[in-house]
Amino acid sequence: YDIADYGAKAGGEAVNTAAIQRAIDDCSKAGGGRVVVPPGVWKTGTIWFRDHVELHLMQGAVLLGSENLADYNKDDAYEQNYWELCEGWCGKHLILAVEVNDIALTGEGTIDGNGRAFFGPKPPDNPKGVCWREGQTNSRPGLYRPGTTLTVIECKDVRIRDVKLRDMTSWSCSIQGCDNVQVRGVRIKNPAWNANTDGISIDASSHVAISDCDIDTGDDCFAIRCQNNHIKQKTKPCEYVTIANCNCRGNACGIRVGVGSGGAIRHVLVSNVNFRQVGRGLAVQANYWDYEKGVDLEDIRFENISLTDVVQGIFVVAGRGKPTAKM
Repeated sequence: YDIADYGAKAGGEAVNTAAIQRAIDDCSKAGGGRVVVPPGVWKTGTIWFRDHVELHLMQGAVLLGSENLADYNKDDAYEQNYWELCEGWCGKHLILAVEVNDIALTGEGTIDGNGRAFFGPKPPDNPKGVCWREGQTNSRPGLYRPGTTLTVIECKDVRIRDVKLRDMTSWSCSIQGCDNVQVRGVRIKNPAWNANTDGISIDASSHVAISDCDIDTGDDCFAIRCQNNHIKQKTKPCEYVTIANCNCRGNACGIRVGVGSGGAIRHVLVSNVNFRQVGRGLAVQANYWDYEKGVDLEDIRFENISLTDVVQGIFVVAGRGKPTAKM
């Protein structure tokens, strides 16, 4: 299913949301298959995955996020949506997979979040800071930027392979409440000073394998959370997660483990990973916000980790307020 056959037009001017969505919907209705994005720049708003669909970006293909917020989903488009207006990002997303199964995002092409349309200019460096030594910028005044760019929520059997993610508007890839997820060979490149552009977030998910990725971003490279209050499965833990053979540079934490209100993170193995120029290398923190009680943390292992030019190598803390979670 070639999106050009559905009327999509390359060049970066026309908005192709409807054409791309028709290709995805037809593919799923026919029992599944591959939706192909050929070489060229294809501007789009929110795209929704459907069951049994592989979205394949050919080499030279670019899916470009629209600069117009009206081209994205509404805040109430699905029950699990959330946002952090205090951080400058809203509940709009570029690619959404919500409660679908057997899906894949593959190919040598690029997803361009078009963060430059929403972020302010580069700020002055902050050489004395623990994090964001290259400064930190947020949304332009009077503007909220779209939230997590590639958002996968309560899905099963997910593959994300080889694609490039660049200039994201918020977290680059968010995996939330999912089971059986493989992320391999993904390359993420975001400006170092753009806030909240975490590389890969694994939240209240199980059996997640991440490997062979290259991440250069403005916030945490990896975040492992258990904010299961944001999904329908309120008691789902985050467990059986592996991260291996990756090269990472970030402006906040190399990897943050923790954050959430209730639940648990357990059976996590991080091995053979290089972190460079991050504020905190390995950060283990039960909670982040004062109102959270934190998440229980158990069996978190780090092996063969290289930390280069970091401010704090290992950072372990209960968190803000009065967390009651066990570590």
